[in-house]
Amino acid sequence: MVDGLLVLSRPSATDPARDAIEVCALVAERVETWSALGEEHGVAVRSKIDGRVLATASPGRLEQVIDNLIENARSFSSAGGTVRVTARRLKNEIEIVIDDDGPGIRPDDHCRRALEEHG
Repeated sequence: MVDGLLVLSRPSATDPARDAIEVCALVAERVETWSALGEEHGVAVRSKIDGRVLATASPGRLEQVIDNLIENARSFSSAGGTVRVTARRLKNEIEIVIDDDGPGIRPDDHCRRALEEHG
């Protein structure tokens, strides 16, 4: 999943057109959609959005990344859990955080991944 997200984050000649988009509005819309789906599975999807944040990006790609991360967080959360999505501006960057009540990544998986990447 991480490798797929890295590919999505890299600009290429085949990227769809980039537009000025209101990131927080896009995040709020995706959270609203996932909130309804999450309730069907007993997992709440909530957001905390900090004002308006404009960026130049591919709306479709950004939506795909947000959806993938929310779906992943929801799938690892037990019934009664919560997926939290926050979006805010940090100086010249935009931070979108998707956090859940799932078990997280086991420490030995962190080590295995680091060894694979750095030999």
